[in-house]
Amino acid sequence: MAEQIIEETIEYLGICIANIINSINPDQVLIGGWSGLLFGQRFLTKIESVVAKHALEESLSKTTLRLCQLGQDAVLKGAAGLVLQHFFESNGDIEDVIIGGKAIDV
Repeated sequence: MAEQIIEETIEYLGICIANIINSINPDQVLIGGWSGLLFGQRFLTKIESVVAKHALEESLSKTTLRLCQLGQDAVLKGAAGLVLQHFFESNGDIEDVIIGGKAIDV
């Protein structure tokens, strides 16, 4: 039963990734998060096979599918990167910051 659930999950994930590739033609698709890190290495070849079956050939030829190397803290690191990028682009000026949809003074 567990094996069947994993196979179905791989099929659905591959179809979703193929739809993303067909829709926006990304250069890369990264699989990450706790489940991606846990299962990605073991099932990446199967996922790629499903993606190849459902993606448009031209779009797929321009896209690389790989595992995220940022680990479980990828979202946190991405958010911190955006804050740092804004800080350096604004030359360190402190502005209003939006938190929960409301501007606050910092």
